[in-house]
Amino acid sequence: MNPIQRFIEFAAAFEKSFADDDWSRLEGFLTEDAVYEVTGGPPLGGRWEGRDAVLAQLKASVDELDRRFDARKTELLGAPVAVDDTVTFDWRGTYSLAGKPDLVFSGTERVEFEGDRIRFFADLVNEGDDARIQAYQAAHLAD
Repeated sequence: MNPIQRFIEFAAAFEKSFADDDWSRLEGFLTEDAVYEVTGGPPLGGRWEGRDAVLAQLKASVDELDRRFDARKTELLGAPVAVDDTVTFDWRGTYSLAGKPDLVFSGTERVEFEGDRIRFFADLVNEGDDARIQAYQAAHLAD
């Protein structure tokens, strides 16, 4: 199994789930005891354990943030790197809402596989970006 290719497949399935809100398609990508961590304070930070909790959090996070914008773009900042069963890459997200400034934040993704399934993944949000997101929400998404 090529871990980078498998993560690309997961990311494509995630985007389909974002579009149609069917998060069950991601079950086959995660171990039953999968763990998802996000660094930072609210609304980002936390740790979710178990496939059901991870799937519920992925849905909740896009409902709480992504769906409040007209458009979002996530981009890789350089090529993903695979070492054994772990893939890491830097990313940037740009969220746009008509009549408002863009919200931009970034970080590093770390994904560990067990066979062809993700057993652990983490979004390591760059320092200060959680505060920037909170300030943006208070100023532009409060209604």
